[in-house]
Amino acid sequence: MKNFKTIKIQLFASFLLLIGSIQPGFSSIVDMAENQNWQGVQASISTEDVNERQPDGMSALFWAVYYDQTDMVRLLLNANANADANNRFGMTPLIQASMNGNGAVISMLLDSSANPNTYTLQGDTALMNAAKAGSTTGVQALIEAGAEIDARDSHLSQTSLMWAAANNNAEIVRILGENGADINARSAELEFAGITQGGPSGFLPSGGLTALHHAARENAIQSVEVLLSLGANPNILDPQGISPLRIAAANANLDLAKILIEGGSNINDGALVDIMELEYKELAFARAATNYTNQTTVRNLLTLMFDMGVDLDAYPETALPYPHNSFTLGKGTSGRTALYNSTEGLHNDLMTLLLEEGANPNSLSNGNTPLSAALFIMSGTRPSGVFTGVAERKLTDLMPTIQLLLNYGADVNTLTGTGGSADGTLLHQAAFYGNDEVIEFLLDKGVDLSQKDSSNRTALDIASGVPAVGDEMPTMGGMPATETPIYENTMVILTEAMNAQGIAIEEYVAPPLEEGDEESGEA
Repeated sequence: MKNFKTIKIQLFASFLLLIGSIQPGFSSIVDMAENQNWQGVQASISTEDVNERQPDGMSALFWAVYYDQTDMVRLLLNANANADANNRFGMTPLIQASMNGNGAVISMLLDSSANPNTYTLQGDTALMNAAKAGSTTGVQALIEAGAEIDARDSHLSQTSLMWAAANNNAEIVRILGENGADINARSAELEFAGITQGGPSGFLPSGGLTALHHAARENAIQSVEVLLSLGANPNILDPQGISPLRIAAANANLDLAKILIEGGSNINDGALVDIMELEYKELAFARAATNYTNQTTVRNLLTLMFDMGVDLDAYPETALPYPHNSFTLGKGTSGRTALYNSTEGLHNDLMTLLLEEGANPNSLSNGNTPLSAALFIMSGTRPSGVFTGVAERKLTDLMPTIQLLLNYGADVNTLTGTGGSADGTLLHQAAFYGNDEVIEFLLDKGVDLSQKDSSNRTALDIASGVPAVGDEMPTMGGMPATETPIYENTMVILTEAMNAQGIAIEEYVAPPLEEGDEESGEA
């Protein structure tokens, strides 16, 4: 015999079931659709209001579309369900069908007079969502029904073509292109008020991307091939001056980069620098792992670019927007050649590759020669003791790299600088840092002690603390100096060398300061 406690539990459970079964609205057609009671929905179509809404605006038709119930969608539409009934979030059944990529349901809704240009609160259209989902039949149906092909969302001003390209839905890219989509349209250029420099400003997206940019970033190879066949311009730059080829290189999408190169991309916009860096620099950001393996190697791309006559001394005008842009951290250098970067990283194998192809060993990168980097006296940094992102280096460790440059014609007397008040030679750079070891090396290589920089200073003047014209307290390594540095031992070395060569040591006379001349005193 059951005890009293067990009977109470059973009675309470029965009571809960009873309450649930008679809960108001639980058996309405829209609630049955939400709970996927399709038999109940079918049985109620002839007796209930098929356009009944839940508080959030959802209808039985909307739920049937949401769950991809094609047959139920047909029944509800035949019963005059409203094909354009939106919910409180601005969604319509057509938008939902497009997000699902259900071409059959999209066609049914359009045949029932659904608005082909319906959009969400964010401005996403049905065509955008169908293009993203990869529904070719849905996209075709929407176009035939009058969907605006180049409509843009209200967030980033992207088009359906961009959505299709980024998701590598190549056939949809073709359909959109053949139906008049603007192949070279760009998304909105983004501005972030209040952030002008430093910190987060370099991390923020700039927008202004074409469908080809999107495809290059996402390694959408088939989409890139279709876009190029449709006449997409591979040399449109984003607001930061970045091409689709450089975006492909930044993401190590080497097979795709090869297609872009063969498809007419400008190989002299600094892409060589970005591609060569892939051999020795990790991406400064993480990307989701993929199961794709490149068949093209970095060396394959370099050979292709060499064969096509790439300018070995070209450099990026604009850095890729990576979090780290200092000398050896991360990626994203601008104004620096592939040879300069390879030299700075002591990558002698890549240096040899470039020099054998004809790279200029005396080319300037932000005012520095490859020898400036090899000797670790480049302008814009400081020797050990001041943070620069570059570890201290000993001359003995640098000699293989230095000698390689000298073997290919590097000149110790090449003028350095960017047109400022401190443009000079390697000797001036070494004197600025008081680097006696490098100075003695340069003297041994026949450096010209009499050469003056653009402020009329000899290396001895610099070691003596004479500032550049227009800047009595020079900026060094981005940090204001408390006083112009004086290196007494360097002065002795240079004085003895000048005396030995019979070079007169003259009292420094500054050239007249030109109006508006406010250049930095960096050497």
